Formats: sequence, C-alpha cells, structure tokens
Amino acid sequence: MDTQTGFWGQTTGDRKHRYIGKHTYGIKIRDLVRKTAFGINFAVIGIENQNNIDYTFPVRAMSYDVGEYEKQLKCIRRRLRRKGKDGQYLTAAEYLCGFQKDIRLYPVVTFVLYYGKDEWDAATDLHGMLDFIRCSKDDESMRQLMTKDPEYGKMEEDAYNMAAAYTGSENLLAVKDDYIEGGRVNMCKAIDDLILKGKLEGRVEGELDKTKTIVKNMLRRGMADADICALAECDEVFLEGVRKEL
Repeated sequence: MDTQTGFWGQTTGDRKHRYIGKHTYGIKIRDLVRKTAFGINFAVIGIENQNNIDYTFPVRAMSYDVGEYEKQLKCIRRRLRRKGKDGQYLTAAEYLCGFQKDIRLYPVVTFVLYYGKDEWDAATDLHGMLDFIRCSKDDESMRQLMTKDPEYGKMEEDAYNMAAAYTGSENLLAVKDDYIEGGRVNMCKAIDDLILKGKLEGRVEGELDKTKTIVKNMLRRGMADADICALAECDEVFLEGVRKEL
C-alpha cells in the first residue's frame, strides 16, 4: 500500500458497492481494472468491453471512475483517522473529511473497447449528452435547438442569465432587456436576432474589404483621387484611410 495515499493493493474488479458520500449507487462491476506504473507514480486503468451501443455510457464510465476515486479516499480516511486516534496531530477539518491538502490521488482512466457490428453513434463524452452547452459554440446548432424546444421562448430571467453566463455569451446578457415579454425572456428571438446581426455585419465587413482592395489597386495605378471616389463610390476620408494602409 502506498505510504502517501494508502492505495489499495487489489488489481482486479470486485463486486462491492461503490459509495459516493452517504449514498449507495448500487453494484458497479468493471470488466477489468489494473494499477499501472505512471512515471514515478501509478494510474488506475479501467477496461470496458462493449458489444452493444450504450447511449448512457459517458455517465456510466464516470460512475466507475468516481467509484475508484472513492475507494482511494476510503483507504486514506481510514489511515488518517487511525493516526488521529494514535495521538498524531490532525486539524479538525482533516479529521472530519479524512483528507489532507498535500495528499494526492492516483488518476483513473477508463478505456472502452467496442466490438459491435453497428457503428458507434452514442456520445463519447458527457459534453455530447448535453444540449444548450454542447451547441453554444455553433450558431446554427443553437438556433435548431431553440426551434425544437418552445420553452426557450419563455425562460425565467434567472435561467436565461445562468445559460448566457455558463456559455460565456456576453451578447445574450447585453440584449436581454430587449426580449423580456410578460416577465420572461424570449431566448429564441434573442439568438435569432444575434445570428442575423452577425451575418449582416459579416456581409458589410466583406463589402468593405472588397472596396478597400479596389481602391488600393486604383491608387497603385496612379489614378486621380476624384476618379477613385467616383468609381468606388467612397468619400475622401475613406480614401485617405486606405492610402495609409499601403
């Protein structure tokens, strides 16, 4: 057993319950688990064999990993509390939680080996099982999600704030007051308008870049300023700005 973590010596899966806090989450039996050398320390490697697609597997794998971490914590708590009873000094917090801030756990990694005939089409991580957060970086996916679920059209203000903050969308927070209807926020309309605004701004930016390119070509050819402004349909201020970029 490791002197720092009190890690258990078992190298294969067992049939004991996994405990998280005071709640029992039932029997979780890994197909295979090994403690593997990882530099000067160790890592716990779990192997799961799958013949069928499991659409809940990210959560299932997470429960396996949490169970392994809890086994480590259980050994550490037992060792520390024994030290406390033997007269070795522990702070109140250390004794109550059964852990010390300088103790480190072994990392736990789960590998899934899928042998099924059909191509795996389930999520490969927890992020893939979420909706709003998963779509937060893709405007079109977000719009489709809003359209499918009418509840996004009448969100509580607190829920709107949380969703906008969690996805890091400062624009949604900035325009919130414009979409409050009857004490609720229409996130669907807010996102549709933001997407439209972004497309329009992108279109304007593209036209501006195109005009700049034309003006630069005219300047390089030595054309008169008046002719450039007339042909490119721009003013003298814009022309001077482009000239400075040459």
